[in-house]
Amino acid sequence: ARLAEALDFGRLDLLPGPGAPLRDVLVTGATGVVGSRLVADLLRRGDARIVCLVRAEDDAAATARLHRAVRARDPGLTVAAIAARCQVLAADMALPLFGLSPDVHDALAREVGDVFHLAATINHIMPYSVLRGPNVLGALEILKFACECRVKRVHFASSIAVYAQGDLPTDRVMPEARPPRHPGGIDTPYAQTKWVAEALATHAAAHGLPVAIHRIGIVVEE
Repeated sequence: ARLAEALDFGRLDLLPGPGAPLRDVLVTGATGVVGSRLVADLLRRGDARIVCLVRAEDDAAATARLHRAVRARDPGLTVAAIAARCQVLAADMALPLFGLSPDVHDALAREVGDVFHLAATINHIMPYSVLRGPNVLGALEILKFACECRVKRVHFASSIAVYAQGDLPTDRVMPEARPPRHPGGIDTPYAQTKWVAEALATHAAAHGLPVAIHRIGIVVEE
């Protein structure tokens, strides 16, 4: 509840129109297996500018990481084609403003209309205290960003790990819209951080922010 108090929903009267085309898209986790495939698909469709936040020492290293990841998913995309549409910024999701300068962050907040948040540290050994920064505070920064300057549509990547045993239905049918309700039964720190992050996203959606939660299962890289 204390984390949610950092969210300001005062601009939610400036919602984008239903079905409005993508424009100036922000993608986190863009070098991961799912994120790089998403960037490749976005490059193949439409003409939106794609801003990718990548963990790296500087923008040049971040750009090189993104190009390698996207071309590994779609070798038909040339470096020139990726560079023409993608702006790549070195960032850290655990830091305020993603570790960006206030000027860069504010410019993005004014320009971006859609957010795809896939960044997370996936580790089943690290303690909650280590994972909280990238997974929980990173989610909070994304939701704050989505409320700033102009309201943004948010696609929020969660995990099926947010469901504990007490959430499982007796009839073996699990509606996708069913929210997780039993955090006490979640026994891994990673899953706990995803539960808290999803709770923040659900809180924002309840206040009118256009958030779609996507719970990803097991992902295996070919």
